[in-house]
Amino acid sequence: MRYFATLLVITFVGIMAHCAGADLATTTPAAAYPVNVKNWAEGTVTSLDANGRLVIRGLESPYAYSYFSALRDYYSAPPIERESRQRQLREKYRDSLNYSWSDENNDNFTLNVTYPEDVRVVDESKRYGSPFDTWAFTEKPMTSRYSDLQSGDRVVVGYNNNNFVDSIYRVNPIRRDAKPMMMNTQALGTVSQPPPANIDPTTGIHIMNLPSNATNRESGTKSGSDSGHIMNSGSNSTNAERRNPFISTDASIAPRP
Repeated sequence: MRYFATLLVITFVGIMAHCAGADLATTTPAAAYPVNVKNWAEGTVTSLDANGRLVIRGLESPYAYSYFSALRDYYSAPPIERESRQRQLREKYRDSLNYSWSDENNDNFTLNVTYPEDVRVVDESKRYGSPFDTWAFTEKPMTSRYSDLQSGDRVVVGYNNNNFVDSIYRVNPIRRDAKPMMMNTQALGTVSQPPPANIDPTTGIHIMNLPSNATNRESGTKSGSDSGHIMNSGSNSTNAERRNPFISTDASIAPRP
């Protein structure tokens, strides 16, 4: 009895593991990158249903057109010729494979998916939007089911003139136009570089902009009066209050987004 119970548990676990893994599969390059695609759009899924109605918000994508054209050109070559073909494609698509994106003028694309239960979504998240030289080519592109898509997923869709979908790809492009985040290095404990020799380390003011008495102190001489020749003069108190442009004193400045 215990033997049959154990066998039943093992069988049940095997069935569940098979079902859990059934959503992921591989396909061939020929199936993943069809040649009959007329239009391309990239955007975010806003809604989809089991009847095949798919709505994404985004833009028509010339980059996607070049991207998938390059993949088709690569895989159409015999395996023995693909290394040389890759060098040719680098030159051919040098200008058209520079990824960019704008959140302006996005539009809704309402598309129709025929037999959605049979549609596979090809995973291009590791390659799409990256420089061509970093691409890794595989003979077994990974796919998932259309039903696995969710609102908010980033996709590229190939479709014909009647808005019927030919292919769907899951992507995760890097924003090439994003500005690097500025960090407050003093708050992180980094020692600031000392100011140049012609900058007063106390006030951060150029030596030639100091009052004459301060200039004399820098040169090791003593002035009998503060009424000497002053360029861009200002009182000692005013100069002392000027901030040193080379040293940040405000550690509360948050990193720039």
